[in-house]
Amino acid sequence: MVEAVPHCRLYLTLPARPSAALESSLAQTLAEADVACVLLRDDMGPIDTSWDFRLRELTLAHEVAFLIENDAERAESIGADGIHIPVSKRARQTWTTRNHRCGLHRKSARRHDHG
Repeated sequence: MVEAVPHCRLYLTLPARPSAALESSLAQTLAEADVACVLLRDDMGPIDTSWDFRLRELTLAHEVAFLIENDAERAESIGADGIHIPVSKRARQTWTTRNHRCGLHRKSARRHDHG
């Protein structure tokens, strides 16, 4: 009996700053490769919502998960699939105070609501 070897998929991270070249490269990669997820990093600079929405549309068109780093409100506003919380203690504390509406908080709230 031959055992199936699980195949690995790509997890891509993108800078928060828009780039036409990067957008074109992402579109080509999504069309040609097996991508599981795209993460839009938080570089602490100004947010370009048109960039966020363009990336969201690209990932939706290819059925790829789209995550925003450390910003539940931003993720929710563009319909992202979720947020990525960095491992650092400071980032977790910031996330807990600013983003309580996403992730585990919602899940636990649903559990309590439904018994």
